Amino acid sequence: MKIFSIFFYLYRRLIRLFSSCKLFERKKWILLDNYFNNNSDLNDNLCLFEFILQNKTKYVYYVISKDHMLCKKLKQKYPKNLIIVNKKFLSFNFMLHLLQTKYILDSFQVFSSKLRLGSIFCNSEIHYIYTQHGVNFFKKYFLKNTDSLSDENFNAIVFSNPYEKSCYKTIYNYPEDRQLLIGLARWDSILPIEQCDEKIVLVYFTFRRYLMQDQKIIEYKIFKEWYCLLNDDIFINYMKENNIKIYFALHHEMEKMNDSKFDILNPISQSRLSEIKNKASLLITDYSSMAFDFMVKDKPVLFYRIDQDELCLDEESRENS
Repeated sequence: MKIFSIFFYLYRRLIRLFSSCKLFERKKWILLDNYFNNNSDLNDNLCLFEFILQNKTKYVYYVISKDHMLCKKLKQKYPKNLIIVNKKFLSFNFMLHLLQTKYILDSFQVFSSKLRLGSIFCNSEIHYIYTQHGVNFFKKYFLKNTDSLSDENFNAIVFSNPYEKSCYKTIYNYPEDRQLLIGLARWDSILPIEQCDEKIVLVYFTFRRYLMQDQKIIEYKIFKEWYCLLNDDIFINYMKENNIKIYFALHHEMEKMNDSKFDILNPISQSRLSEIKNKASLLITDYSSMAFDFMVKDKPVLFYRIDQDELCLDEESRENS
């Protein structure tokens, strides 16, 4: 344990040294999404990386885990602009990139939350920017109870709407010049709307912590309602008569921890979620920020709130139910 502590200390010192070094010209951009989930749908900073590479500079790089399902494909497509890492530690190759890095754009708080490197980057020669992976419109409790989004962890935060910006301004201490109201990068990638001959309804409910902590999930109201909705004869027959396909998807954290609990609901994989989302004509959800992706495209959303009266709800889930 002592050896590990020494190693971790030296590891962080190296990152701090490489991030603050002034011997090299800083012209590189590094972008990343949620590479901790091998099946995650990389639809945020990946599209921004591609735009910057085509229109801004060749010195832009995308970070991905060696085990991610898209790693091989992206490695073939961008052999000179991909930084492959493992999930526990940033490679020495990555640290060498830090010597010349000017911007790090993180859509998932990977470096600030999971690796606890936000304060190092924020107080270095690097501009560490949180670009977000959704709209935090429904998540005020989460914002008030996390330390990974503070002004000590990021040099700037990207916002998609004035309401969200006002929430951050109330909770944190970001000055006006560190609040960027410019929208989400992925919205540019989903517009204009793709023409689709199929009629598709996507059913997507967001994360529920208590479902992952209890093995008897079938006893909870929310699970029963999911099952009843997806197996309701009237609902299914109506969809069939109108040639409408129904797809059910789990939140990425629930899919990652799924040990066959949800198999009875026949969810689609995260690898297909982006494709189905872009083709779908209607979204049924409780409070997923995916709703805003549909609204941007002027597609209807049905909010189906189920578990408000569950006694086991934690404060975060209760606020959003």
